[in-house]
Order: sequence, then structure tokens, then C-alpha cells
Amino acid sequence: MFINTSILKKMIKNAYAGGGVSVARLRQKYVIAGDWWCIRVRADAFPAKDRAAVIEFISDFPQIGKKFTVSVSEEKNYGEFNARWRKMADEEYVQSVPDSIVSPMPTCLFLEGTENMCRVWQEEDKKIFIVPAQVDNLVSSKHIDKKIEMEPDAPISIIPEAKMSDALYWKNNCCELWVACARGILDKFDEKKDREKEEALKYTDWPKTLKVLY
Repeated sequence: MFINTSILKKMIKNAYAGGGVSVARLRQKYVIAGDWWCIRVRADAFPAKDRAAVIEFISDFPQIGKKFTVSVSEEKNYGEFNARWRKMADEEYVQSVPDSIVSPMPTCLFLEGTENMCRVWQEEDKKIFIVPAQVDNLVSSKHIDKKIEMEPDAPISIIPEAKMSDALYWKNNCCELWVACARGILDKFDEKKDREKEEALKYTDWPKTLKVLY
């Protein structure tokens, strides 16, 4: 699995202490989600160390066809799954991919929100995406089992579900990762002059409070 185990553990810990960790067991896959991220992985390609990182907080996985959400303040709520990622916990869900794919790339611009440090990613057409900085070390080829796994595809920007926030999406033959982000348009950006902070942040809606860090 192309997920860095130590970063995954921190994400689960933060989700467990906050809005909760959602877990679903499909016939051949596990789905684990927090507020801004979701992972779906084949059961036969889910490393023991990563399973242990999840079980440390949820005690055990649900049976096939079941799901629940649990947090430090609430016991397991069976049948519930994070609303942002609910479709990903459906057995038959398949992520649609645009015909024309342009992969956004991380920039050197960081933003500090009320909860998360974020990095600005940018596509060639000046669209930008405000992405939690944890993602920098989350996707890692070092954690791939080369006997059964391929390298993950470059991330693409997608809209997982109508009225939900945008997301960046990574995938290989064993695992899928969605990371919620805010989409914007960077009309003016010149490193040699004063940066136009307002243009960088004008269209963003997540996180709510941001400031540019140089």
C-alpha cells in the first residue's frame, strides 16, 4: 500500500480525537475515512502494520457488509459513515475519472489554517487546490509491496459526489486515496513582486482562516 504508516497513524489519531474514524468492510476491501481523507484498499494487500495502526483506535474491523464510525467521545455508531465519503463505502462504487486528465503539482506556497497547515497545488491552467500538508509525506512509493503492487498514478482532481468538496485522487491496483481540498484560481502570482494574497485565497472555502507563509 502506497500509504506511509506513521502518517496514517497520526491521521487516524486526529480523526479519532475529533469527528471520528469511519470504517467499512466490503467483500474484498477495507474503507477507512476521516474528515478530510478516505482510503480504500484491497483486503489481500492491506499490510499487517497498517491494520494494526487502525485497530489501535477502533478495537476491531466490522464484519463484511457492515460499517461504523467511532471517536474518543462516542462509542461505535453502526451503520454510520462519514457523509463526505459515504459513497466510497458502497460495494459497487467506482470512481469516475475525467477524459482529460491534468495532474496538479505541489508548489512552494504554504498556508496556515485554524487546524491544518496546507500546501497550494496548481494545475497548468492556474487552478489551485488547498491541500493538507500531511499529504506531502503520506503517499510514498517506499511502502509499496513490489511483489503485488504497481506505482500509484499521479494525482488527479475530481469531484467525488455532487455538493461535496473537491478532492485529489491517487490510485494503483491495490489502493485508492481521496484527499479533500478547496479549489481556487490563481490569477496573479509573481515571485519577483509582492504576492497577491487576496487572489490566492479569494475563492477558497476550506480551511476557513488562512494566511500565507513565506
